[in-house]
Amino acid sequence: MKTLAVIGFPLKHTLSPLLHNHLFVLLGIDARYQALETRAEGLAQVATRLRAGDLDGLNITRPHKIAFREYLDQVAPDAAIAGAVNCVCVDRVGRRGHNTDLAGIAHAFEAAGHDCSGQQVLLLGAGGAARAAAVALHRMGVAGITVAARRLTAADELIAALPAKQRPADFRAMELTPDLDTRPFGLLVNATPVGQWPGVDEVPLGAGQLHRGQALFDMVYHPDDTRLLQQARSLGCRVISGLDMFVGQALASLELWFPGSTGFGSGSLWPDIDLAALKELLRVGSLESTDRKPTVETPEASA
Repeated sequence: MKTLAVIGFPLKHTLSPLLHNHLFVLLGIDARYQALETRAEGLAQVATRLRAGDLDGLNITRPHKIAFREYLDQVAPDAAIAGAVNCVCVDRVGRRGHNTDLAGIAHAFEAAGHDCSGQQVLLLGAGGAARAAAVALHRMGVAGITVAARRLTAADELIAALPAKQRPADFRAMELTPDLDTRPFGLLVNATPVGQWPGVDEVPLGAGQLHRGQALFDMVYHPDDTRLLQQARSLGCRVISGLDMFVGQALASLELWFPGSTGFGSGSLWPDIDLAALKELLRVGSLESTDRKPTVETPEASA
């Protein structure tokens, strides 16, 4: 049996074990998946377990998507372009880092039936998720992207980090302020953790910054219907769920660990995979997850 895990900190919100273990049973894959809550000082220990064969693969979430690159033997092209790793495979080369955010974002837009080509985008956040979103949106043909962050220097750094071929010509930075005017943008993207459980009442934009006719993509998946999405929907905005992105990321990860297991990326999923049923599983799981405690995998925890 193979052992896979997600690492990050904190991890109490994660629904990854629920989704992956369900898919393993559904698809007849002999594997198990667990959450390993890991602080920065525990990353080397996780890398050692990968090399030793105690772990056969990883998903990586905040705040380690960039930092874990130093423990890899190779970085796949999409991860190199996105500048962040959220999936690790172990093969003959060693520990290889991938980025499934790009596939997950594309899946979310496809599931929503939203064509963002030609749109001006306001991208909230400047971390690994925002960088992946910028690359994915550029590939989907947006006209321009404005990166808005509370620290303008962080937005500037994201812009400087992306190669010219992986970003639109109209790519600029802006400080994220409470009175930021979003009317010039047809698509708003939240690539911050604001609104994620347990801070479910928090929003990165006020209701007065949302306008009828805009589309809003919230990359937060827990809860699946964030306060930001609720506000946007009530004001006549089109909404794109982070839950669809999360499902797409999971299917892309399975294809990396177990090639040919899902059909994801081929244009046709295997018949056993019911996307609506998967999302309902996660909605129910999100209501129960607050009582689940992840494994802590840090030097302090093992002391």
